[in-house]
Amino acid sequence: MYQLYGGSPFRVGKKPGAVVDRNGEEVYLLGNSKDVLHELHHHEQWKETEVAIASRTDEPRWADEIMRKLEISPGIMMKQVFHHEEIYYGSKTKHLSEIQK
Repeated sequence: MYQLYGGSPFRVGKKPGAVVDRNGEEVYLLGNSKDVLHELHHHEQWKETEVAIASRTDEPRWADEIMRKLEISPGIMMKQVFHHEEIYYGSKTKHLSEIQK
């Protein structure tokens, strides 16, 4: 979230899979990220897989709001894919240690 200056509130964007901050800046997943999350959520071969996300940010509420509004496939929001979340200001080592527990 360090590159977002507009911040909350976020709204669903006009482009599929995007949200927009209060200044109108689009936020979206890069590359094939959306496709990978869709695959992990929908395909039988991954049903036993626990998916985690880690992010170092000083705006964890923004990250949560974005994940609740960013659609990865019709009716499925990004947040629904993850079983574990470590999103706060702190080191990646701590994030990954917490996920490992």
